[in-house]
Amino acid sequence: MSTSILFALLCGLTPAPKLPAVPPLPAKPPQVEAPAEAQAPSPVEPAALPSPEVDPSRWSLSFETSYLFKTINNPFIFLIKSRFEGPNPLHYRLATQILSARYELTRPGGWSFLRGNWEASLGILDSTIIHGPEDYIVGGVFGLRYNFVPKGSPLSPFIEMRGVLSATNASHIFQGQQQDLTFGYLLSAGVRYQINDRWSASLSALTQHESDFFMTNPNFGFNALGVNAEIKRRF
Repeated sequence: MSTSILFALLCGLTPAPKLPAVPPLPAKPPQVEAPAEAQAPSPVEPAALPSPEVDPSRWSLSFETSYLFKTINNPFIFLIKSRFEGPNPLHYRLATQILSARYELTRPGGWSFLRGNWEASLGILDSTIIHGPEDYIVGGVFGLRYNFVPKGSPLSPFIEMRGVLSATNASHIFQGQQQDLTFGYLLSAGVRYQINDRWSASLSALTQHESDFFMTNPNFGFNALGVNAEIKRRF
């Protein structure tokens, strides 16, 4: 027994017992990150609803140009008494331009092939007399057009009648115009093609009448027949 142990026994002391080795604490487990909260999907914006149909303007502006190359009988000769029958032998030929403001009096409606609308016009007329004893006709025009408007078709037949209050440089020759103040009308029938919401184009047959409405004697007038082209823009 060693001296140190013996001394401890004599002093009434006992050596502290050896404690068992404490095993090392396990390493701190890695913290598992909590899954990110799923972001709530952003509310889907509702698709823009189509706006209600806008009532299109009833106003439009049209420009017409025509070439009248053949003198014909007055189509209303059966309504008047005149000793002058047959087309005017002076064979008038005209180049006519018309600028008009137009207004749709009604919206398209009606039964079957008669579906359509009424349109009024007011404008100015300028005719160059290519062949005839006078040189020009200038004045105002006003009248009504009926457009046949089939559903789903860009083509619209139409008929139109307009009155004319005009002036010319009267020649005072036999079978020519006897005074500067003249009266007339325009009759036309054709078809319109709707290019888009604003623009349309038309082609028609046109007859133009000019006379002095029996204000002189003799009262020689004329009716010239030709073709008319029109371009129109809706506002």
